[in-house]
Amino acid sequence: MNYRYYFAYGSNMHEGDLKEWCRRKGYSPIVFLEKKVAVLKDYKLVFNYYSISRGCGAVNIVESKGDEVWGLLTKVSEKDYRKICVKEGYPKFYTEIDVNVTVSKIVLILTLEITNALDYATTKIALEKGLKEGNPLARAIM
Repeated sequence: MNYRYYFAYGSNMHEGDLKEWCRRKGYSPIVFLEKKVAVLKDYKLVFNYYSISRGCGAVNIVESKGDEVWGLLTKVSEKDYRKICVKEGYPKFYTEIDVNVTVSKIVLILTLEITNALDYATTKIALEKGLKEGNPLARAIM
């Protein structure tokens, strides 16, 4: 089976939310084959994008030296990864980015492992569209 590592933050860490989204869209549920607490360094969470489906701001990540985003490093099948792409509005609203995350492993002492994974960040076009539509969240980031 082909699989991908995906760094989940925000609602994508919530398996119940993912399951409900899949049900509404007619997909089988997304299954995390593995999941580990992970941190993405030199990024921060921002609510700079308006989600029409949720009726509120949606979380996004932006580069920010010295900050960090905590989330889950997940291992998903290629099929489930494509479902996440659809959920995220790739490539129109979000773009795929390669990130390195740090995963904590507790054995006898704390050790760190760097893992390459994929994630999404709002596209400039989506932010500009939000500006044109008067979205105050888009204004805050631009």
